[in-house]
Amino acid sequence: MENILAIIEYESEADYSFLIKNIESFFSSYENYGQGTSVMLALINADQQAAIVRKGLNVQVVENSPDIQNYVLLYHPVENQGSKLADLGEVYMITKNHSLVRIKENTTFSQTGEYAKFMMSPLQIVTPEITRSNQTISPTASASAQLSKYSNFVIIGIIIGVVLIVTVAIVIFRRLRKS
Repeated sequence: MENILAIIEYESEADYSFLIKNIESFFSSYENYGQGTSVMLALINADQQAAIVRKGLNVQVVENSPDIQNYVLLYHPVENQGSKLADLGEVYMITKNHSLVRIKENTTFSQTGEYAKFMMSPLQIVTPEITRSNQTISPTASASAQLSKYSNFVIIGIIIGVVLIVTVAIVIFRRLRKS
């Protein structure tokens, strides 16, 4: 199945959970719970799109079979600045501060001049957390944390050993000196 680059609007944590369970990959999610619509930028297929629409969520199709290299995701600290990007190509407002731009052919984006205040956000696939029965599965302790605990134990053991050796050496040296 072909991929569809889509902007999906959702309202609640339940909607977000539904999307995570039904979408294999997404780029970013902008959550505004209680303050309006939240938005997810995702790659979906036609079956996933149908399921999302059946759920009652709004899906804006950006492009079918997109070449992600043609897109740039930009952030501006001042709201509603996306119109300044129109010369670069087609602009999709993700949030008031975030714009997705499909760069025109033979055009490149550089953060100079009028575009200097726009900050690039990476367009990388986000792997959702693995969830089962409403519990998030996460590793308990990393290998480096275990190694750190072991290293601390070894260092303390060495220090105690050195102190004991020095103490015994001093006692023996004093006894030999008295005799």
